[in-house]
Amino acid sequence: MSMKELKIPAGSAMFIGAPARPMDQRISIEIGKLTDSIDGIFEAHLPQLFVPEVMEEPAQVLVVILRQNANLKEIADELGSGLSRVLPEGAHLDLWPIPLGHQMVDDVRRTGCLI
Repeated sequence: MSMKELKIPAGSAMFIGAPARPMDQRISIEIGKLTDSIDGIFEAHLPQLFVPEVMEEPAQVLVVILRQNANLKEIADELGSGLSRVLPEGAHLDLWPIPLGHQMVDDVRRTGCLI
């Protein structure tokens, strides 16, 4: 399983919404259990996201909303380890960590993709 952190430059055009073809519900449930077990994560979502010039094509992305003072490296390490057990071999999932209070939190929540 490969996971990479999305780095989205300020002012980038972004399209976010519910995925047209969401991943298998059993997998998203397991990802939800994993994110619930990590202290620094306030909530997690699996919307579809497309950022031209950052992403090749629209994809379902793991958005984690981080608690204040969360350690992103530790969270990413725990997620990487846990996702390797949850996702099918060869699967890829981008990670977009954002702090609680970020201007995009409401947009992410409006997608209805909370896990």
